[in-house]
Amino acid sequence: MNNFNNQGNPNKTASDYEYLSKGPVKMDVLRSYYPDARLASPADAKERLLQMIIPAAVLILVGIVILLIHISKDSEQTRFLANAAKAEGSLSIILPTLQFPEMLLDEECNVIAYTYTYEGVKYKGSQIMNNSQISEITLVDSESGINDTEKSNKKKLQVYVDKNDPSSSRLTKDNSLRNGFLYFGIFIVAALIFTVAGIIRYNNCISLKTAVYTNSKNKKKYHKIQA
Repeated sequence: MNNFNNQGNPNKTASDYEYLSKGPVKMDVLRSYYPDARLASPADAKERLLQMIIPAAVLILVGIVILLIHISKDSEQTRFLANAAKAEGSLSIILPTLQFPEMLLDEECNVIAYTYTYEGVKYKGSQIMNNSQISEITLVDSESGINDTEKSNKKKLQVYVDKNDPSSSRLTKDNSLRNGFLYFGIFIVAALIFTVAGIIRYNNCISLKTAVYTNSKNKKKYHKIQA
């Protein structure tokens, strides 16, 4: 049994077929709706493969670009921290927040708001961090987690300040490099899905399991057929 509804009804039109068909059909049934239906050729197989390979290549390229951007950002942060002036700061408040891609890793993130004084002028700053990053600035007690604001306010923070723009500061590096590889991995997985789909379509054409026809809108279409 194939999945084509009313396949023996000669009163059905091609548009009915496109609406009702959800699975493989026999070639003679397909030809009753589309007389030009034929088995896919090697050229059709390559076309189907390319339809998947091209977007896969684009995904890989986008993933590489995003990775390079994050690598550059990580290097920039490293240079900033190495050349920045150091100032004494105090924690203002810790607020929970959501941030991607940390959400994918089930990591809790917080906005760390702080104040600092540089060359006699008081500034405000903030940075989004996960618990691991917060521990690097001694705002986390390894046994009890994040300290309450009142207790943390008593701690002095080391703030890294841009000498040319003192209003710009950081407490530590963010996860640019790790996140860059994470994004890259997501795009690679998506590209692999497209590639596998293309190979399956290619094999179905080569193994004579796919038919080609022109639909009512004069567009080339492919459909799996039953033996």
